[in-house]
Amino acid sequence: MKCRPHGQHSVILAEDVSKFVEYTGERSEHGAILAGSRQVYLTFPAESSFTEHDVSNYFSEVGPVEDVRIPCQQKRMYGFVTFVYMETVKRILAKGNPHFICGARVLVKPYRA
Repeated sequence: MKCRPHGQHSVILAEDVSKFVEYTGERSEHGAILAGSRQVYLTFPAESSFTEHDVSNYFSEVGPVEDVRIPCQQKRMYGFVTFVYMETVKRILAKGNPHFICGARVLVKPYRA
């Protein structure tokens, strides 16, 4: 996927939501994901240079993204992505790892409280 410059956003029209949402039940083969969880946990190398916006653009191709948080850390890089629909989380986890965002290797895991 090509990274977009700052200021470019993805928009999903209401009539297109059905393309991204599909009910597949509450359980997943990935373990005890929080019921109704709309969030995933990311880990990636400290030298990664992508932004929260780049992460949002990457995952919005699977489904609508609500929020991306990448705390500032020097040695251990991680983040959280919250989606509009929990079905998007199921699709992303089903794709497996790794993901590549702007050339950086990103591992996606289910969010656990």
